[in-house]
Amino acid sequence: MESIGVLGKILRVKKIFQEPRQGTPKDFDKLMQSYYETIAACKLSRTGRKPEDNAITGAILFAVYRGKISEGLDLKDDNCRAVIPVGIPYPAFKDPRVVLKREFNDSQSVGRRLMPGQQWYESQAFRALNQALGRCIRHRNDWGAIILFEQRFTIPKNVGLLSKWVSRRVKEYGDFGVAMCSLRDFIITNQPQEGALKEQKALAHIIPYPESPIKRNSAAELQENFENICPRSQLRTDKDDKPSPKYRESDNGCIDLT
Repeated sequence: MESIGVLGKILRVKKIFQEPRQGTPKDFDKLMQSYYETIAACKLSRTGRKPEDNAITGAILFAVYRGKISEGLDLKDDNCRAVIPVGIPYPAFKDPRVVLKREFNDSQSVGRRLMPGQQWYESQAFRALNQALGRCIRHRNDWGAIILFEQRFTIPKNVGLLSKWVSRRVKEYGDFGVAMCSLRDFIITNQPQEGALKEQKALAHIIPYPESPIKRNSAAELQENFENICPRSQLRTDKDDKPSPKYRESDNGCIDLT
């Protein structure tokens, strides 16, 4: 990301934290405390800030599958409003322990009613994935977005292996601009409802990559900032200043609410 300038653009508006590979528990606690303080400070300074201020608007926390953050932390409310998993964490296929486990399950799938080796192999991957996805929904009033940049989630079988609260809300997009406009609409809809008694909400975005029959934006267009991709003027609201549930795709790829 650094070589193509993406990291620099992110650092202008987000503070980046990374789960340490090594270190003492105190080091980890210090990292998370700094992360929480950054989120809290951004929330306090949100009122009255203009888009052109280029101030830090939040934080990004990089973590690994099967790690302490992805499976052991309670990142509720503003501490996690989106999860972007990268890939599907299948165990190393040729790892001797994995090979032996698959063979053992295959040999005992009838007599001891163990799941077949391939089914066990898939379950290990999706268990870790679903654990990570659950970081952004921690109570019934919580809400968050799950963005899956993964072609394999266009396969119904893989979608079915996601947790039910995710799989039944999946929306697939072949265009980056349309996906970001939908995401923005989702955030606008949920932000005023914070603290209200409502069922837990999540939106899972699937953006197929790199093979999709649907036309995509060019690489240059994808690097445009969010406001250029979907300017606020493209979103029309009703008299109550709430997003209308009806929308259509405009010529420039944004969602035009009507």
